[in-house]
Amino acid sequence: MRKGLILLFLAACGAASAQPIPSKEAFLNEVYCHIVDSTASGFYLSRDAYPCGFIKYNYEEWFKYNLKEYVPIYILDELAEKCYRDRRHATWQQDSLAEAVCVSPLAGDSIKHPHFDLSKPEFTDDGRYAIIDVVIHCGRGCTSGYTCLFRRIGPAAWKIIGNSLNWAS
Repeated sequence: MRKGLILLFLAACGAASAQPIPSKEAFLNEVYCHIVDSTASGFYLSRDAYPCGFIKYNYEEWFKYNLKEYVPIYILDELAEKCYRDRRHATWQQDSLAEAVCVSPLAGDSIKHPHFDLSKPEFTDDGRYAIIDVVIHCGRGCTSGYTCLFRRIGPAAWKIIGNSLNWAS
């Protein structure tokens, strides 16, 4: 009986801390300042939102080099599984984005300013963590790809708690 009450209490506490999962556009509006130069008044974004590539990862490497705070392995496992299972492409909805100007991939190649390709974000079931891939095109032959991990710190506020440079050219 006592064990059942403890399990019920723990389940209730877990449910109480769950946060609603925002749309991909609402999430981007909340985190773009962590991804884009904060002095910029807007940014160019490829309209295509590809699936996040965080499918396989090395926990020891993330723990040693990429995390700014402790994140349990089961959180990264949940996000990796969601990235693996959700392979659908999507499109960013311009009318729901506060600072981004959506452009076609072809138009993005002709823009002289930095522009971005962002994957669809994936969220933990409780809505407390999110992961997204970021590709920054900074000019001819200058691109870099990152994976960014966020933790929710308020109803519409996120903190970047990990990032990994995946590649650069």
